[in-house]
Amino acid sequence: MIKVLSIIGATASGKSDLALQCADKLNGEIVSCDSVQIYKYFNIGSAKPSSEEMASIPHHLIDILEPTDMCNAGVWRDSAIPLIQDIHQRGKLPIIVGGTGLYLKSLYYGMFEEESRNQKYREFLQERTLNEGIAPLYQELHQKDPTYAQKIAPTDSLRIIRALEAIHVTRKLFSELHLHNKKPNWDWYFTQSIIDRDILYNKIEKRVHLMLEQGLIEEVKGLIARFGSDVAPMKTIGYKHIAQYLLNNENLNETTEILIRDTRRFAKRQLTLFRSLVPSTDIIEPSLILSKGVL
Repeated sequence: MIKVLSIIGATASGKSDLALQCADKLNGEIVSCDSVQIYKYFNIGSAKPSSEEMASIPHHLIDILEPTDMCNAGVWRDSAIPLIQDIHQRGKLPIIVGGTGLYLKSLYYGMFEEESRNQKYREFLQERTLNEGIAPLYQELHQKDPTYAQKIAPTDSLRIIRALEAIHVTRKLFSELHLHNKKPNWDWYFTQSIIDRDILYNKIEKRVHLMLEQGLIEEVKGLIARFGSDVAPMKTIGYKHIAQYLLNNENLNETTEILIRDTRRFAKRQLTLFRSLVPSTDIIEPSLILSKGVL
């Protein structure tokens, strides 16, 4: 059976450093589970591993998409499964690391394979959200599939739109579709870089300032000139803030403070999601992993 190590945690918590240590000690290769690092050219704002780090340990699912490509949990999962199988077949340990919990969820819990996407209908729902707000769509979802609606927040536009899209295409309840999820039969191990929340928030503040010093503004300026401001990765934490600063001529100090605040809130949501995905009793101390006492 394939053994898989997954390193979970919030942004700036030290996942990447821990992954490099684990890969070195356990003869592993790193599989990025990051919805921005998967795109080419989005480097500074995604805290992409350096060229030296990627040269020392093989990294996968980084820089494989153009900024104009679309990516979601299904696309990432379909790329990750054969890759992890190949790493295992070569006698290496697949190490999944990244903060995109929904991608990890699609792999760990599986996904239903019935076709359930319709680009035009999704755009229609997105347009409705812009015009009406998300509340009417949540009410519609609650009427069509109360079981699933009760599991998500009434303001969670991504999940609401996704569920309504799937219901429209399949004519089935979204909650019922998930009963048929298919997942690989792998032997999973989880670890986490444990860090106090105050320390995490301080590291986030330092990371934001470091990204600005490294040239995040110039990176975003170049990306907008080349690809525009509407490509998917430009709408993520950090990139959307700097894009708004550039396009609207906003105050940099205020933008920086908002970015720090929003990144902290994002980290809090990440931690909440990972707690819902992986019980604390299933998370192994990093020291036990690194000592080879578990794997």
